[in-house]
Amino acid sequence: MISLRNILTLIVVMGSLLPAYWVGISMIDKHQEDLLVQKEIKLENTNQGIQKTVTEDLTFVANLTRWYSKDRLLVQGMDNVLYSSIIWQMIETFEDLATNVSTTYIIDKNWQPMYESNGSVYHLENSKLLKKIRAADAVYKQGKVFHTTYFDEGLVLEGGQSGIVFVSPLLPYTLLPDSEYEPQGYLVVLVSYQDLIQISQPFLYAQESVNFHYGSVNQTKGDASRHLTNIEVLNNNFIEPLEVTMIHSVSNVARNQELEQSKQQLLNIIIATLVVTLFIAVLASRWLTRPIRQMEVVVRSFKNNKRPELQPKRFQFKEFRQLMNLLDSLWLQLTNHMDELEVRNQDLRKANQRVQDTNAQLADFNQELENRVEEQTATLRTNLTREEAHQEKLMTLINFTTGHAGIGYHAIPEVINSGLNRLIPGSGMRFSFIRPKGTQTKTMRSSSGTVLGYFDYGHYAMNDEERILIELFKKQLYSWLELEDFARRDKLSRCLNRKAFDEDYEFACQSVAKGQWDAVAIIIIDINGLKALNDNYGHDRGDILISKSTQLIKSVLKEEFLLYRIGGDEFSVIARNLNGLMLEVLTSALEAAQEDKWIELPEHKRHPVKFSVGGASSEFTSLENLFSMADEAMYERKRAFYQSSEEYSKEP
Repeated sequence: MISLRNILTLIVVMGSLLPAYWVGISMIDKHQEDLLVQKEIKLENTNQGIQKTVTEDLTFVANLTRWYSKDRLLVQGMDNVLYSSIIWQMIETFEDLATNVSTTYIIDKNWQPMYESNGSVYHLENSKLLKKIRAADAVYKQGKVFHTTYFDEGLVLEGGQSGIVFVSPLLPYTLLPDSEYEPQGYLVVLVSYQDLIQISQPFLYAQESVNFHYGSVNQTKGDASRHLTNIEVLNNNFIEPLEVTMIHSVSNVARNQELEQSKQQLLNIIIATLVVTLFIAVLASRWLTRPIRQMEVVVRSFKNNKRPELQPKRFQFKEFRQLMNLLDSLWLQLTNHMDELEVRNQDLRKANQRVQDTNAQLADFNQELENRVEEQTATLRTNLTREEAHQEKLMTLINFTTGHAGIGYHAIPEVINSGLNRLIPGSGMRFSFIRPKGTQTKTMRSSSGTVLGYFDYGHYAMNDEERILIELFKKQLYSWLELEDFARRDKLSRCLNRKAFDEDYEFACQSVAKGQWDAVAIIIIDINGLKALNDNYGHDRGDILISKSTQLIKSVLKEEFLLYRIGGDEFSVIARNLNGLMLEVLTSALEAAQEDKWIELPEHKRHPVKFSVGGASSEFTSLENLFSMADEAMYERKRAFYQSSEEYSKEP
């Protein structure tokens, strides 16, 4: 049977939906055409924004480089080491102003690198870049800035390994046109492509990228996703303009996302229109069938023993009103009989409820009594267990503090970690002489500031009792480590002594033999002229020479390697995983550090700080001959020094 309500609903829906659909499709087509035009405009604006930002940044770096190269203090510092601190401050100021500069080098007039920031002098001296910038001598004589590109690895320690180079000659006087000048040095500034990419990121979509190339690049046929833009930087300090090609990789997916979103919005409007139309049709159908539904509600109410609230105006037909009145009278008669029965049932239920309430009270009392007994028993058992564990941990701590005798230095971490595991099992806390990679690590220092070791708390959450035990454990540990450090430390130089060297050298050889270390190198250092200084000026001046030499050697080693005083004027270094090439670099740095270093003597005299350096690596020498080979290499340097110096030629 056909339903009139369904037919009316279908007519209303089709009459409203089809026009809305046709209008929506037309709006989508027109809007897509407009967005395609806006897409091209936005792409052009992106390229222009990047081009302007990169041009301004490169112009600023070039002008700042030229301005700093005219500073007289920078020129004077090339020949005077006393200006080194000022030059470092100028480099820091330069990099604070030019935030996109990756590396800065300062080279003297003989093309020897003097200063560097975030770079490697060794890699610069052996790079193709140094040969390239030296060939532009004609540019520097005119007082101009030379620009080129670099691809050498190692020139930048932290940053991009390719980019643009600015080289400005150091000229402390005003430049005249058509004149030639002799540079007093060179300021070399490296700007990596990575920094240029970083300042371009705000203009790009999430899936787009940009790259840069020094000079011009030809467009590849068929590659529509790559847009090439030539950036030309004009500057009076350049002989010829700086040309950089920007390669913009466009993401059509990201830029077409707006088209898809617009189309989806219009589809949502069409769907919303359909939903509204269906809602109106349903309301019309419900209005037409409302009297029948109201009669059904009244009948269901009588069936559920609920008298409905009858309102004559709710029923539009007379027959419906008469039927409802008849049902109401029958329901009243039935409810009167049901009320009498309900009164009797209520009296019975009240009596039964009193009995149930009494039983429930007794059950609750019994349950509460059992719970209290169980809680008190569990509390007593927990307290007894905690007291036993506390006594056991105290005995572990006492036994640990009395068992240090006869333990080697390198066995200390294993003994400490074993004691920690017995004191608080499963805590993950560790002690080590090598700093672990953890955020909960505490550096343990002696009263003089010397690093004794590193205590890693791990991620274990200690309670108050365990925290007190750990503090007592650490106090005992500090005392033990302080005594060990005092026994291994030379009083005059504050270096490690011969005892520490013997222990650490034996440990290093064992580590290499077991494959725990890749290699080990030994460096022997002997102070030159100490005996003559002691004989002529007294041992107090000799002590000053030893202290000055120690400071100079430590400044080269920094905190990477430990220095040992194994004799009166003899020192040694144990270097872990140092191959032959790295050993040669380190010994060369130690020898170079002696230049222009001296101590003051009476009568306005000075004594130079000189020492001979020799080394050997297990990469080329057996462990049995490692120390003797390093010692022999040192004595060869020492004999060469005394043969070349008349002042010390008579000293044994």
